Amino acid sequence: MFLWGIATDGFGNVYVTCRNSNNVLVVSPDGQHHEKLVCRRNGLIFPTGIYFDSSINGLLTCNEIGGLVMCTKIYDAAALLHDDSLQLTTRLLDKIKVNGNLSSECYKASEYLHITDCTMIGKFIILLDSYNKRLIIHDEDGTDNRDIKLTGEPQNISPINDNDLAVTSSQSYIEIISINTAQIKNLIGASGDTYGISYHNGLLYVVIDRTKIDVMNLRGEISRSFTLPSSKVWDLTTYKNRLFFADVFEEILYCFDLNGVVIWKFNCDKMKSPNEVTTDQNGNVYVTCSVYNNVVVVSSDGKHYKELFNKKDGLRKPTGIYYDKSTNNLLVCNAGDDYALIFDIKQ
Repeated sequence: MFLWGIATDGFGNVYVTCRNSNNVLVVSPDGQHHEKLVCRRNGLIFPTGIYFDSSINGLLTCNEIGGLVMCTKIYDAAALLHDDSLQLTTRLLDKIKVNGNLSSECYKASEYLHITDCTMIGKFIILLDSYNKRLIIHDEDGTDNRDIKLTGEPQNISPINDNDLAVTSSQSYIEIISINTAQIKNLIGASGDTYGISYHNGLLYVVIDRTKIDVMNLRGEISRSFTLPSSKVWDLTTYKNRLFFADVFEEILYCFDLNGVVIWKFNCDKMKSPNEVTTDQNGNVYVTCSVYNNVVVVSSDGKHYKELFNKKDGLRKPTGIYYDKSTNNLLVCNAGDDYALIFDIKQ
């Protein structure tokens, strides 16, 4: 291995160049965790010198061969402390095969499904089938399976109360749906195409055109707006005074306050193409990652993480995710095989 240069960041993590194996290792302050950060395929050829610039979170390395100097952006150096604070015990409660042939009287469903989002309201499990433009409603005991036709091209859903659900679409409006009557109660106009949505303390937080977030009441009156850090945000969720969303292509999880100010941002090698997000009662953030077929949980301060579920647990291109804080159940829906899985989370 031939350890050579050493540097530290502001959290006490240690970065080491390994000359003969052409890589950089990062080791946590307690020496209990380590990761290979960059390697030969990133351009390292006999790396020697190394320096961490805390002002930009940049790691500077230099090669003995070829004279190349590299600067690697470190988005969250505190991630190496991941196992200490996320002591979660999980078990699979139920695995539901979504019935693609459900149909209401006015609508015949295709056998092809594309489940992109999910939620739970009371005893109902609600799945968004974007391909067939409908909501699929499953009772927990299997006695009530039905669907609700939607007017637009649906993107995301958010519960409002014990009966009503907000649905965004790639059009400039939001549908408010009654689960009990299967009727559209209201259409709320928006300033652009609507995507991710979360209802919090009487307000809707809505991703508009994937470029900004509008904060509005249920009449569509906008109280404030703020710009997103990229145009690759599909989903968002709220918890107390914070807002969480992921950049799918940059693979960064963001935490904002409710006025659009960045609190922290996080990435790790387990989080590939993060899709949708949800939070538990402690503010931990659960993220579906379709490429790696996993769910990653990140602590509320953005300093710790853990891969919670993966393909071995039944995940196949997971998309939608929802944490029911009243039952500590985590609902995850697969786009890969049209299953919805319910996990029990003990903290």
